[in-house]
This record gives sequence, C-alpha cells and structure tokens, in this order.
Amino acid sequence: ELLVDMEDFSGNKVFARYSSFSIDPESYGYRLHVSGFTDGGAGDSLSYHDGQMFSTFDKDQDSWPGNCARSHLGAFW
Repeated sequence: ELLVDMEDFSGNKVFARYSSFSIDPESYGYRLHVSGFTDGGAGDSLSYHDGQMFSTFDKDQDSWPGNCARSHLGAFW
C-alpha cells in the first residue's frame, strides 16, 4: 500500500491511496506497479505511470521518443 498525505499552507489536507504499490529491482528498470486508487482529494498522479520504467537524465527508459527526465528537469516514471 502507498498513502500520500499532503497539507497546504492553509491547513487543508488531502490524500491519495493505492492499495497495491511496488517497484521492480534495478535489473527490471525499477518498473512501477500501482493499482487500487482511492481519491482523498489529491487526485491520481501515478496510475498513468503504472508499468513504466524509471528514467533519469543519463538512463532514458521511458516510452516517450525524447528523454522525459531531461524534458521535465527531473527523474520519474
């Protein structure tokens, strides 16, 4: 399970919960697996990336023709 709790500067709290969360080992590209999303107001920012390998500036493993990590200025799935 993954639970992401957030609170803004005004004290408003939201969350996103995934009942299933795992990341494969390096030999499989740190592939992300998430499912079972529950929306607590934070929205779903991970389901789109389910099944994707982790990409960095120097190791482009995403399915996009360019380098997402370079384009978005940070590593991610």
